[in-house]
Amino acid sequence: MNSGYLYRRRAPVPLQELLDLIKKSGSPAWRLQEGIDTLEFKQADKDWLDGLPTSLWPQGRVFGSQAEIRWWTVDGDRYDILLLSEAKIELSSDVWHEKEMEISKQYPMYLWGKRQSTDQSTDPYWIETRIPHPLNYPIDEDEWQKRKSEYVAIRACDYSNNGVVQLTRLIRLEPIDKSYGGNHV
Repeated sequence: MNSGYLYRRRAPVPLQELLDLIKKSGSPAWRLQEGIDTLEFKQADKDWLDGLPTSLWPQGRVFGSQAEIRWWTVDGDRYDILLLSEAKIELSSDVWHEKEMEISKQYPMYLWGKRQSTDQSTDPYWIETRIPHPLNYPIDEDEWQKRKSEYVAIRACDYSNNGVVQLTRLIRLEPIDKSYGGNHV
């Protein structure tokens, strides 16, 4: 197995430090932000980055090929931060705790729904009959038009310690031509 790195702030940080870290995350990147009864899954694009901090939710993650950043609000104006990366990042050991972990090969995590790929279809939604509303995934429309894939997946890898999976890192969102259920490709 290969190695990856888990970084955790030793103490909660002010908002500006979290924003600076998110802005350095690189692109393309995606964001999953969570509320009590809602979820937002979109690209972490320039408009969103320019709208920070007002567009930041109390809990979430930004992920891309370089790293995944997770945050949780603590005491309303400070944040716990967790960073996962396959590359070693030079961070101050006085401020960050670093843990080397085993990582799995990347695999697709299939998302719900199927998108129609007919010439007449301009609807950017995936449909799953068991979910009472269309699903909108932040796939680049130009990329989808090239492939017209019916399915979408998040490329991921598992972070383990002594053979026990502790975290799953999200890497990227991608169109998939065929759904394989729960099997890894």
